[in-house]
Amino acid sequence: MTDVTVGEMLNTSFDRMATAFDELLQRVDDLELRVQELEAGATPAPPPEVPEPTPDPDPVIEIPEPDYPTLRPQIVRDTENPAELQSGTRLHVRAGLSVGSLNLSNLNDVELIVDGRVDSIWMANTERVAVSGSGRVGSISCSEWTNGRPGHRNADVSVEDITVDGQGSAFDVQFVRGVFISNVRTENTTRYCIWMSNCQNAAIRDCIFHTTGAEACVRLVTVESVAVLDNQLSSDLKHTFRIHGRTNNVMFERNESAGPRFSMIGTMPGDELRNIVMRDNEINGATVQLLGVPINEPNKLQNFTWQRNFVSDDSANYLASYQGVPTWTIDDD
Repeated sequence: MTDVTVGEMLNTSFDRMATAFDELLQRVDDLELRVQELEAGATPAPPPEVPEPTPDPDPVIEIPEPDYPTLRPQIVRDTENPAELQSGTRLHVRAGLSVGSLNLSNLNDVELIVDGRVDSIWMANTERVAVSGSGRVGSISCSEWTNGRPGHRNADVSVEDITVDGQGSAFDVQFVRGVFISNVRTENTTRYCIWMSNCQNAAIRDCIFHTTGAEACVRLVTVESVAVLDNQLSSDLKHTFRIHGRTNNVMFERNESAGPRFSMIGTMPGDELRNIVMRDNEINGATVQLLGVPINEPNKLQNFTWQRNFVSDDSANYLASYQGVPTWTIDDD
């Protein structure tokens, strides 16, 4: 370490004091000049302009895809006899065979392989159910009701690859935590292709849904973390997609929609929606209504993103009225 003498320390201190004194004298001179200008009636120079802060652009909401059901049924026995259906069973309905209604209520760990036909599948208070196969099912219902009484929520339900061909609604899915519906086709549907309410962590993807009736193709009511991805949705009369209730985190992306009405979001009494993303969709034929959102009650729909959607009809004037709504990002592509 270098030794510093007392003399050097004093010299350094004197230098600093001299510099500070010079700065003080300069400030005094500036003040005296300012006083002289004011006494002479000179107009003081205006303060420098401070530019207005540039507002941040509307946030673009990014929603992670939900966690799909990862708990598969734990199977301990195989059967082809519906009468032997119980918890832990894999039931195979072979091609050419037909089965009536299957009630899975109060059963856990069930796998149905449907290569023939099942008239309907009903489940309540059920966990870890997987339905798949190349066959047909009339309708599928998940409910909280067991024998007319409120039961418990269902959990971890997957439906893949089958055709649902009954009249009425194809899917009635309520009170389920963990839903995965993939590569499913509907035929003869006269109401909803899927009504989903009070569910969380759900995915509907790679499906072909068509309804001829006066109900929406896909309707979500009070759901949490739902992804609707890569589907073909069509309706002869009504909307292909609706969201209502107290709903949070919905992704509607890369879908193809065909029908006179496309969507309604947050337009019903009591609706309270948060974080809704509609992106990269192709929308055809929406001549009656493209996008129904609560323009006069924007608080019912917070953090709404509409981006990179292709619309076959001229919708620029229609969407222009939605520009500038707080927390909404509207890009008309």
